Amino acid sequence: MWFLLSRKAQLAIVAIAILVTIKATEGAYLWFTDNPGTFLQRLSVTLFIVGSVLTLSAEVFWFRLARIVPALQRFTFPDLNGSWNGHLHSTWVNPETGQ
Repeated sequence: MWFLLSRKAQLAIVAIAILVTIKATEGAYLWFTDNPGTFLQRLSVTLFIVGSVLTLSAEVFWFRLARIVPALQRFTFPDLNGSWNGHLHSTWVNPETGQ
């Protein structure tokens, strides 16, 4: 679903989410400690929150939605869970024997 958006829209969404989360983190620091914290402290907490939310949403919502609507997997990434059988064919040639 994410890849159906243009690159410009993706970057705008991420930038807005990070800016909003930075301000929210600053507000939380002020609320709990009466100290806004340094920029790097707010940035690290922000990146942790954004990463956690994206991971949680992928685990909880995306994979369930992709099972319900399999056509989404063709546009984004396939579900490769399960058992797979395959054959390996090497093209390596031993320089000593030529085999």
